[in-house]
Order: sequence, then C-alpha cells, then structure tokens
Amino acid sequence: MDLHEDGGLRIVRAEAELDWERSQAFAERIREAARADGARVVVDLSAAVFADSSTLHVLLEARRELADRGGRLVLAGPLGAGIRRLFDLTMTSGHFEFAADTAAARHALENGPPDHLAEREPRSPET
Repeated sequence: MDLHEDGGLRIVRAEAELDWERSQAFAERIREAARADGARVVVDLSAAVFADSSTLHVLLEARRELADRGGRLVLAGPLGAGIRRLFDLTMTSGHFEFAADTAAARHALENGPPDHLAEREPRSPET
C-alpha cells in the first residue's frame, strides 16, 4: 500500500490482492489519510485484481467516517473485473463515488459532490 499527498488530496494506492491478510495494512493507510477533518481521499484501485469483504468493510467505514467529519472518499479505477464483482455481488456501488482514474477523482473532489451525494438529509415537501 502506498499513501501520498498531492495538491491537498490524499491518495491511497491499493495492491493487487486486497484480502483479509492485507486488509489491516489497507485500513491503516486509509485511516492515516482520513485523519484530518474535511480530508479528501482517493483510493486508487487500478492495480487491484481481487478484494474480499474485509476490504469492503474498510471502504464503507472510511466513507462513513469521512462524511461524518466533512470529508469525501472517491474510488478511482479503472476497476478490474474482480473489484467490480465485489461491488456488484454486495450491491454496495450506490454507497460510493467512483471515478474513471485518479485525474477524474481529483476533478470530482475539486468540484463538489455529485447531486445524489450532496443531499444526504431528506427534503421536506414544499408547500
């Protein structure tokens, strides 16, 4: 796992295999990236070919914790078939913001959240 900062973004680059054995190191890198309030974190999954439920748990937890502190998490690809399968089988894609690559993730983070993520609270009906 690699963590580096680039222009205010914290980028975690995942390894090829994200299984239970590696999930602790992965989780630690993401926690380190997300420490500051309002942190903007990109998880680069382009090199990952496999991920299991422990990885999914780490990502879901990080997304929630970042959102609670005014930050954002974007998952960058391109995603391999094994990674896409994890999100498809668990039907969790809707919980994440995806970008085609790290450049697209940077653009997304610099330009605010997409509409479906911007409003997390239900709106009251207009009268």
